[in-house]
Amino acid sequence: MSENKEVIAEANATDKGRGDRGEVGEGNTSSRLKRAHEKSKSKSSLKQFARELAKSGDGDAQAWLSHKKSSFTKEAQAARLVRHGTRITAEKAATKLARKKAK
Repeated sequence: MSENKEVIAEANATDKGRGDRGEVGEGNTSSRLKRAHEKSKSKSSLKQFARELAKSGDGDAQAWLSHKKSSFTKEAQAARLVRHGTRITAEKAATKLARKKAK
C-alpha cells in the first residue's frame, strides 16, 4: 500500500500541464488517478485501485469514487433516460441500421 502512496505522490508532482492560456496547472482528479494507476503497474482495475487508495485515505481517489457513485445509481440512470432518451434511441437505431448495411 505504501508503494501506491509513493506512486500517487510522484504522479501529482509530475502532473503539470499547460492550460489553454499557456500557464502551468495541475491535472484533474481523474487524470492524476489514471496516471498513478499506469505508473503502479497494478493488475487490478482502475476502480479497484481507487478503492485501495481510498481506504488508505487518498483524497483524489475518494473524490473520484464519490463522483462515480452518483452516476451508477438507478435514479441517475432513469433521469438520464428522461433527459436524453430520444437521442439515445436515435443513436441505437442508427447503429443497428449501419450494422445491417455492413453485412
